[in-house]
Amino acid sequence: MKLKFGLKYFILRSNSLILYREAVKLCYSLKDQQTKNDMLQFLRHEYETSRNIQDEKKIEYLLGNARKKINTMKETLDITK
Repeated sequence: MKLKFGLKYFILRSNSLILYREAVKLCYSLKDQQTKNDMLQFLRHEYETSRNIQDEKKIEYLLGNARKKINTMKETLDITK
């Protein structure tokens, strides 16, 4: 079975990597080492389980949820500083 990926798929993949990098940077800004490690492990697990998804609508949905979670985390960290 040969898969065909369009431009939109590769744009979504690029957006996914951008979000991943942003989330990792956010995790490294945490002061508590255990929390940092737990968050990085959670982040890696989430990306690994979603790695083989090819449905563009599902990818868009997951990226939207990830963006919301990152924004919430940023707001929470801004409050605690």
